[in-house]
Amino acid sequence: METIIIRAKIILSNIFDVDLLHFERHDTRKQIVIDARRFLLFYLRKELEMKYVDILKHIPALKNHATLIHHFNKCKDLFEFEPSFKIKYLIFKNEVDNEEAMTIEDYIVKLKDDRSKINKLLIKYRKLL
Repeated sequence: METIIIRAKIILSNIFDVDLLHFERHDTRKQIVIDARRFLLFYLRKELEMKYVDILKHIPALKNHATLIHHFNKCKDLFEFEPSFKIKYLIFKNEVDNEEAMTIEDYIVKLKDDRSKINKLLIKYRKLL
């Protein structure tokens, strides 16, 4: 179960372009971070049938079970009234459930590759300055 949750966090960080630490820390109120947390919360509660207390262990950025309940209900409302939100969730769910999708090791290699590309760009721009 732990690997599924880690995969879900990695997939969400790629979909929403947020840092993985945003699932751990409550230091931002950006909508994309909130939506990523909501997707993870909804997935853990609905698909994996986890209890709110257990979900708090995986998303400590959400302070307590009342916050979890609020976000879960808000997510259900958004699915009903914003079709694009539900489509984005279904894409995420499909990617997490897909056994042939990237493994965690593949994501790590991809992140290292992205990091090296960024470092090369930084060196290039420093030379220009």
